[in-house]
Amino acid sequence: MIMCPYCLTMQEPQQTNLCNNPHCGHKLAPKYVENARAGNIICLGTFGLPSHGKTALVSSLMQSAQNIHKIVSGSFVRALDNDTQNQLNEWSARYKSGQVKPAVTPPDERPRPLLVMNNKFATSRPITLVLYDLAGEALVRAGSQPEYVRALNKVNTIWCVVSLDDMANKNDAGYALDGLFSTYLDAMSDLHISIKGKSILVVYTKADVLLGMQAGLAPLPPAVEAYLRNDPYDQLRDTPGAQLRQWPFDEDTYFAEMLKISDILQEYTTDFVDGGGAFVSMVQDTGAEVYFTINSAFGSPLEENNHILPMAVRAMRVLDALIWAIRLDGPKTSEQEVALIVPASIEDTGLGSQETIVRFYEELSAHGGYVATYYPGQIEPAFPLGNSPTTVQPSNNLELIGPILDHLKPDTAVVLLVKDALPMDFVDLFASRWIDRLLLVVTRRELVATGLPHCRVFTHDGEIAPMVSAFLAHVATARTKKP
Repeated sequence: MIMCPYCLTMQEPQQTNLCNNPHCGHKLAPKYVENARAGNIICLGTFGLPSHGKTALVSSLMQSAQNIHKIVSGSFVRALDNDTQNQLNEWSARYKSGQVKPAVTPPDERPRPLLVMNNKFATSRPITLVLYDLAGEALVRAGSQPEYVRALNKVNTIWCVVSLDDMANKNDAGYALDGLFSTYLDAMSDLHISIKGKSILVVYTKADVLLGMQAGLAPLPPAVEAYLRNDPYDQLRDTPGAQLRQWPFDEDTYFAEMLKISDILQEYTTDFVDGGGAFVSMVQDTGAEVYFTINSAFGSPLEENNHILPMAVRAMRVLDALIWAIRLDGPKTSEQEVALIVPASIEDTGLGSQETIVRFYEELSAHGGYVATYYPGQIEPAFPLGNSPTTVQPSNNLELIGPILDHLKPDTAVVLLVKDALPMDFVDLFASRWIDRLLLVVTRRELVATGLPHCRVFTHDGEIAPMVSAFLAHVATARTKKP
C-alpha cells in the first residue's frame, strides 16, 4: 500500500500507476511508486502566516538543491512529475530576471505537492521528497475550516515558517508563536490526527533583516549572526564547482553545527520571542519534537513596488531546512532492519494468509523498515532484505525463534506473527535484549504474552498500519535516546 501524493489516499496502484481514487486519477511517477513501496519517502509541509516567506524559502531551496552536485559528488535533485518540473522552471526564470517574488500559493484544501528525487545528498540512498507548501490563508482558516491543513496529516516534519520581523512589526492580527501552534494543534485535533512523534522545525525566515539591530526584536546571538554571514554555499547556483571544492561538504560536521544553532535559537526563542516559551512547552507536551533553523531566501529585501532584488541573490543557509528534514526523518526511514517471522502453516485467510503477510511486509517497508522474512527455526531468511514475500510456503521446521534472533543485528526490530501456538523457546525471550524490540501479533487473546511490551491481537487488516507505525516509532525513539 502506498499514498497517492495528490489526493492523500492509501492504495495499491494498478499497472498503469493511475491513482485508484475516482476523484483524483493522477498518474503516479514510476520512481515515486518504487520509492514509496520501499519506504523511501519524506513528506514535508510548510505552515505559517501569509507573507512570512514560505514559498520564497521553498523556491530558493530548490534553486540551491538543483546544484548540490557541485558539493557532493554523484548527487542530484530532479523533478518527478510535470507539475513539479514546470514549477522549478518558473522559479528558475524568476531568478534569472531578478523578479524573485513567487506567485501567491492558492489556499486550496489539498495543495499540489512538489515531487523531487534526492540522490545521495545527506542520505546514502535515493529518496523522494513530497513537499506541501500550504498557503498562509490555510492557517488563518484552520480554526474554522480545519480541512485546509489536512495535507499535514501525512507530513513527518512540519516547517513552521516564521518571519520574526513580520511578527514583531507587521502583525495586525496579534499572533504569537504559541497562538500559531494552537491553531495548528486545534485543526489536527478536529481532524482526529495525533502529532505525537512528529517533528516541528521552526524556520526563521528573512534573516537578512535581522542582521544587526531591528525595531521590536532582541539582537540575534552573535553565534547565529556569524553562522548566517559565513555560509560557504550561499551562492550555490552561480558559483563554479571548482571554487566550492575549497569547502568540501562534511555532512556530520555541518549537522553538528546546525544542532548548536538550533539550541541557541531555542534559548533565544524562549527568552525573547512573543509566546516562544509557551510554544516550546506545548510542542513537548504533545509528544512532538521541536528544532530551530534560520535562513534568508534571497539575502536582501525586495524593492517594495516592483518585487525586484536590488542585488544578486544570496540564499543564506537555505539548505539547512532540507538537511534537517532528512535527518529528522532518519529514524523512520534509514537503516532500520526488521525481521518478519511468519507462521509455519499458511492459510487462505487471517494472520497466516499470503495476503496478510504481504500487507505486514508492505506496511513495515512503508514506515521505514528494511524487511527480511523468516520461517520459524530457519537461520537464513526465506526472503532477504527488501524482497517481498510473494510466495510464502508452509514450513516443517521446529517452531523456534532463538536461532533467528541469535543471528540478527542487535538493532534489528522483530515482528512475530503467531497463529496457533507460541514458539517452543518463546519463554527465553524474556531474558534477552529482544523483549523491547519485538512486536508479537497473535490471533487469540489466550496467546497474549503478559509482560511483553508490544503485543497485539489481530482481527483484521485495517489494524496492521497503526500497530506497525506505533511499534517502529517506539524503536526509532529508543535508538535516538541511546547514549
